[in-house]
Amino acid sequence: MEIAITKKVFTTVDFDVPDDVTDAELSKKIKELVEKMDLDDWDIYDWRGKEVYEAYDTYSGSEIELDF
Repeated sequence: MEIAITKKVFTTVDFDVPDDVTDAELSKKIKELVEKMDLDDWDIYDWRGKEVYEAYDTYSGSEIELDF
């Protein structure tokens, strides 16, 4: 079994989104914002002050429940 473990990073960005925006337009805007961001703008802690990890089996794609 091969396991992939990812650690999430977080940031908050405020920008106006029209009511009729498409998923493709929103995705493009988010990509532009991420590409312009400095790594110092990201935080390793979520809103609860905790680090967040996810794990999954790379062959089957099955998520592995983490309890910590």
